[in-house]
Formats: sequence, C-alpha cells, structure tokens
Amino acid sequence: MGGWLRRIAIALLIGVVGLAVWGCAGTSMRDVQVYSPVPTEPFGKFLVVGIHENGRTRRLFENAFVAELDKQGVEGVQSYKSIYEERAITLPNVERAVRETGADAVITVRAVEVDIQPQNRPMQRDTLSFDLGSSDPNRRLLPHRDQVSLQINVFKSATREIVISATSRSVRPDSVEEIGREACQATVEALAREHLLRRR
Repeated sequence: MGGWLRRIAIALLIGVVGLAVWGCAGTSMRDVQVYSPVPTEPFGKFLVVGIHENGRTRRLFENAFVAELDKQGVEGVQSYKSIYEERAITLPNVERAVRETGADAVITVRAVEVDIQPQNRPMQRDTLSFDLGSSDPNRRLLPHRDQVSLQINVFKSATREIVISATSRSVRPDSVEEIGREACQATVEALAREHLLRRR
C-alpha cells in the first residue's frame, strides 16, 4: 500500500475510532479499507442510503450524512426522498435514484451482525450490487444479536465499485443511532482531509 493510501486508511481509522470511543465506551473500528485505485476526481454529490428495517433509524443515518456533507460544502441527497419504503431499497431503485439525482458517489450505512467480516479479509473489490443484493446471511438487514456492527461503504457511481469501507467493532443495538451520527461525521471529515470531496 502506497504512502498516500496508508494515510487515508489511518485518517479514517483515527477519526472514526476517536469519535466512536467518545460517544460510547468500548466501540471502535475493526476494519477500515481504502481500495486502489482511488478515484482521481473528488466526489461532488452523494446519494446516501441508510439500510435499516426501522424507518426512523434509516432517516437518521441519511440526514446525519447529508448534514455533515453540507458542512463541507458538498451536496448530499437522502435516498428516502425517492425510495420511500425500507423494503424498496434494491439495486434497481438505488440505480434509478443515482440517475435522477446525478450523484457521482453512493454512501451506504447499515447495522449488521457483529461477525460480518473475518479477520484478514482479502482486499476484494465489492460493488454496490453486492452491498445491496447480497445473499450472505451475515449481511442481512435484521440483526438479532446483542451486539451489531455499523458498516459504512462509499461507492463510485460510474463504476459501482467500492472506494472506502469502514466497520465498527461492536455497537449495542440501542446505541446504533448515536454511533451512526458519530461514524458519519468521522467518515466525512476523513474524506475531506484526503481531498475526496468536491466543494460547491
């Protein structure tokens, strides 16, 4: 991994860990990956997709990301404005929303079961279709365990390929909303530090 890629990974790790620990003792990021090649052009408009069975939590995820992007002078659009029901969050509907909004990047944030990724996961290049349509039981949308993870993925719209992935180590289900705010703030700040945001 090149020096600048390492800096992105470290920046994301420090930012998300620091804010998560501040908000909820014992919460940290266990996996932050930056996928190469990183886009040469920064992103100017994000479609934010909160993937959760609870509409209130989904809207909180999406609103929090849009607010943080706005602070950086970057446009964000909540998916709930065009995809009204949680069960309608499918790849075709997200792709339609991307076209309608003109978003050049997609952010997904979800609560998943705590063992979503094995240690030393290879740097495979997941796509938006895998993130939204996976049959992997560890990626199901209704975690039932006492502890879950928050996973945030950033995709380039044109290729649907993942750019950045960050996953929390452990979150209590009743703290998902609180940590969601903090995790999205850390993610957007890290993107800004690494010049991956194109301001208006």
